[in-house]
Amino acid sequence: MDHYCVSPLDGRYRDKVNDVNELFSDYMFTRFKVTIECEYLYFMLNTLQVTTQQDYGSIISNFISNFSYEDDVQIKKLEKQTNHDIQAIVLYLKTKFPDVAEYIHFGLTSQDINSPAMVYTYKVFNDSIFLPDIKKLRMRLSYMAETECNQTMLTFTHGQPATPSTMSRQFNVFINKLSNTTKDLTNGYCYTAKMGGSNGSLSALRVVYPQYNWDHLLASFLGDAFGIYRTTNTTQIDDYINYYKLFQIYERFCLIIIDLCSDIWMYCGKGYFKQNNVDGEVGSSAMPHKINPIYFENAEGNAKIACDLYTSIGKHISVNRLQRDLTDSTILRNVGVANGHMILAIRNVITGLERITINSQQIKKDLDNNNIVLMEFIQLKMRSIGITNSYDLCKEFSRGKTSFTHRDFIHFLQVNNVTITDELMSILRMNIHELI
Repeated sequence: MDHYCVSPLDGRYRDKVNDVNELFSDYMFTRFKVTIECEYLYFMLNTLQVTTQQDYGSIISNFISNFSYEDDVQIKKLEKQTNHDIQAIVLYLKTKFPDVAEYIHFGLTSQDINSPAMVYTYKVFNDSIFLPDIKKLRMRLSYMAETECNQTMLTFTHGQPATPSTMSRQFNVFINKLSNTTKDLTNGYCYTAKMGGSNGSLSALRVVYPQYNWDHLLASFLGDAFGIYRTTNTTQIDDYINYYKLFQIYERFCLIIIDLCSDIWMYCGKGYFKQNNVDGEVGSSAMPHKINPIYFENAEGNAKIACDLYTSIGKHISVNRLQRDLTDSTILRNVGVANGHMILAIRNVITGLERITINSQQIKKDLDNNNIVLMEFIQLKMRSIGITNSYDLCKEFSRGKTSFTHRDFIHFLQVNNVTITDELMSILRMNIHELI
């Protein structure tokens, strides 16, 4: 680990998000750009039916497979001269494929490489890191909901005791949110990238080779090679609104994480969850008794950072001067930072959930001490059997109280000329712990 890291993702939390760091590293971005350039070269050789003495299909495939850190170093040396990342790649590839050098990057501009490389990175991230982690989180919540959390408990509206439910149902709310938002990504999001030349309309290729249907050819190329749809109407850069759409999906996931962490943190404070006592760990440098919900706090903080980054990146890349300026390029290099904070948040939530167990005794105690919450059911039962002003009667008796006895309530009803029927008594005798 570098002792002089600026970002905690590269320092303190590196081991937790190393896979994200590697995927969004400058080396991997260069590798994906090189892959796009090489696949495009092979596509052009085939499309134009260029005759070569060597099997460039195998040569290019082997080069992509064996692309190394040394290749990246050589490209970076060239970039110091060119001060342009794509041109450095083009120059390096010309040394590797000299016989077909004139077909490298033919008819393209730098964003025709950067855009597919970025979008492909997001696609790999979603498939190999993000969606598997979300699935682990849903599975952990589902396991707890199905095995540990079916006991009746108080709910809290406005922070005050309210109609009972179960922790299972509270978890199911979050499971449903995660599932629905996952569908927005897996079923509702389309990966698109720009490959349209310097003005977006493939004018250079159309002028030089007018006999080809370049719109169809390049759409097929991106789809077949990378599973990406081609954006057809662009300037020199991509239509970044679709990037922003993806970041907004990520942002919604982060908001679910924040909400979940906030609720669990408060349930821990109420004693509804017991936190595991791990040997060797310390909760406070001053108070030796403490076990803190640090994984949920850490997750909440990282999800908030990710949220802000997604919003900032998305709204700023959506505005560019005329056909091109460079602000989008440097801003988009921070998507990996946002994703790192989001993945760190998800993984800390999972760890936090593995370190808590339901505290049935405290839940039962709170329920017993707040049986006034039965008033919602009582007033509805009274209304259903035709007792006038039922809600107002229950309000007069119960507002501001936490508990009551059946005897006191029956006396109150009798004073107010309410007949105590067997049907009414049945609801008064209900067991609050068996309510759900």
